[in-house]
Amino acid sequence: MAKSINRAVRVGYDVVNISGTVVKVIEYDSSGNIRRAEGLTVPASLAGFAKGGQFVKTDASSGTKAIYENQGTTSSSSFDLMGSAGPAEVIATDGASFLDDAGNEELTWGVTGSAINNFKMANAATGNNPVLSAVGDDAAVGIGITVKGSGAVVVTAATGGLDINGTTAVVGVLDEDAMGSDSDTNLATQQSIKAYVDAQVASSDSLQEAYDVGNTITVADTINTSLVFTQNDTTNNPDAVQINNAGTGDELQLTSTNGGATGAKLAIVHTGGSQLSGDITGRILFTGQDDASAAEDYAQIDCIAGDVTAANPDGTLIFYVNSAGTLTQRMQMDGDTINGVFVGDGVSEGALHSQGSQDLNLGTGSGTGGAILLGDGAASGITLTPDTTGDVTVESTDGGAVGAQLILNHAGGSQTAADVAGRITFQGEDDAVAAEDYARIDVVVVDAAAANPDGRMSFYTDVAGTLAEQLRLDDSFAGIQVGGSGVAGTVASNGAANLNLQTGSGTGGVIQLVDGANGEVGIAPAGEGAVFIIGSDPGARGAQLILAHEGGSQAASDVCGRITFEGEDDAAATEEYGRIDCVVTDATAANPDADLIFYANVAGSLTEHLRLTHGGIGITGTEVFATITTSTGAGAVGITGRIHEITTTGTGDALTLANGSAGQKLTILYVAEAAGGDTAVLTPTTLAGGSTITFNALGDSAELTYSSTGGWYMHGGTAAIA
Repeated sequence: MAKSINRAVRVGYDVVNISGTVVKVIEYDSSGNIRRAEGLTVPASLAGFAKGGQFVKTDASSGTKAIYENQGTTSSSSFDLMGSAGPAEVIATDGASFLDDAGNEELTWGVTGSAINNFKMANAATGNNPVLSAVGDDAAVGIGITVKGSGAVVVTAATGGLDINGTTAVVGVLDEDAMGSDSDTNLATQQSIKAYVDAQVASSDSLQEAYDVGNTITVADTINTSLVFTQNDTTNNPDAVQINNAGTGDELQLTSTNGGATGAKLAIVHTGGSQLSGDITGRILFTGQDDASAAEDYAQIDCIAGDVTAANPDGTLIFYVNSAGTLTQRMQMDGDTINGVFVGDGVSEGALHSQGSQDLNLGTGSGTGGAILLGDGAASGITLTPDTTGDVTVESTDGGAVGAQLILNHAGGSQTAADVAGRITFQGEDDAVAAEDYARIDVVVVDAAAANPDGRMSFYTDVAGTLAEQLRLDDSFAGIQVGGSGVAGTVASNGAANLNLQTGSGTGGVIQLVDGANGEVGIAPAGEGAVFIIGSDPGARGAQLILAHEGGSQAASDVCGRITFEGEDDAAATEEYGRIDCVVTDATAANPDADLIFYANVAGSLTEHLRLTHGGIGITGTEVFATITTSTGAGAVGITGRIHEITTTGTGDALTLANGSAGQKLTILYVAEAAGGDTAVLTPTTLAGGSTITFNALGDSAELTYSSTGGWYMHGGTAAIA
């Protein structure tokens, strides 16, 4: 009968239930833990089983038996099938061996105390190689192979050979002093390498000692000769003699121990026959690799023969850099053209830049006569382009009275009148990104004679796409001309600020508005603005407006001053509506006299109305001012007043108007009606330009003036004349 207990019990060959698992105990250890047992179910995490204890599991259906070993502890068992090894389950002692089925040693273990590095062996899938790797805690772990006695490490391959890091497979080692087989799959022995090198050194006096302790190749010149590298193979490899250095930061040094003024020299000599103009006499090429490990020429320096005559040879030095995969010219020093430097490739723009955000300084030598000249080799112009809002600054560090100067010098031959000696153009772009000249300053030669040269400075601005002259400083007078030819000149203040014309600080200066020809001087305020003459003198007399007639003595009847009042009529034509004349009546210095005459426009003609003479006041013309006259319905329009008001009682009320007096003015107003749609028709006795005047709507008016030669003239109002 089975017993049910919850701990291991020594009951030899008894059936025991340990926490629900029924086992048959075969053997206990000295501590009472089960060493061997069997049953149908493998115990899991139970107490009472010895570490390393065995359990035989019998399959209930097939009767197959399997042996399990406790890899856990006595307090918590963990059985694994014997014959399978998990991590840290195979423990080898020093000298322990794996044996073959005949009992012979296959592999012997060697144990190192506190070992942290070891082997890892991995199998591989189809088409891949199994791998024996070095693993461990160290960052770099190698693999050592030690042979016994005079034994050798033998790698046998049917076809492949020894492949190191995916490079060319090595199939063997050859001992050939002359390296005759020239194999790329066989290594050379130390003896054969030494013999080959010794033979090469012995056959040439070019190198006296190679590869000393400092990893430097040193060639000493003891007889004042030159070290010469010569490339004789011009067919297979005509490019150059190559000196390769593989280390990072390594250098090829040319060192001179001569304490004189000249140090070591690197001479690139083109011999073998006379050169022709355009031949490359020497080249320095800077080659590296790109990210695809392909060779790239990153820079190049060429020396090109220009003039190859023995009497006057010239050369050109050209510097190239790689730009987008193409060697592109960036700088040229030309011996036969200019004493200086060309920048650019001759196709695109040449640029001279400072590094980063540093200034770019163009400086002359220490002498006082040098100047920085920007010369245009053709006729395309010189452009200084600051970035975004940057400035072009001309700076003088001289502490004297005169600072920096910008001089535009027109050299290259004598100028003639009308030549432009200098020009400053202000250019930008329009909304179509096309270049536009928005302003310009020209200095034009007026008189090029050395004895009496004259010039003119003109200022232009862009007006509707065309540069128009706006201001001129002329040689003909000390002042300013504004406006262009045929265009009114304007001097305006900015915005709503006043425009001040002011003389100097002296007391004798006068502001004069002078007409240079026979035109007029106009002062035109905008809108309903006014012209003010303001006197700032706090004395008894204020500002004065003086009309002075100069240029010679006046005679009787001369108009020495005139004020005209102009406006526009309903046809937008200019009309003189009034005038004041000052007329000389006696021009003698002992007793000068004048009349002041006032005119008003009457029927299109200026008519005198008032005269102030040296003897009194005279009034001319007829102007009647009486009460306003009125009429209702048909009837006569009164001529005894200045204004007549009509009121209609129906359609087509008939009105009459008698003749007036010469110069008489009459205004007729349609002020009221009996019913909507009323009209009135006026028939004057004499009407210039028609026979009737019709008033069609309330508010219609007629401005009339009577002339003795034409009758009534209608010159204003909304009534209809027919």
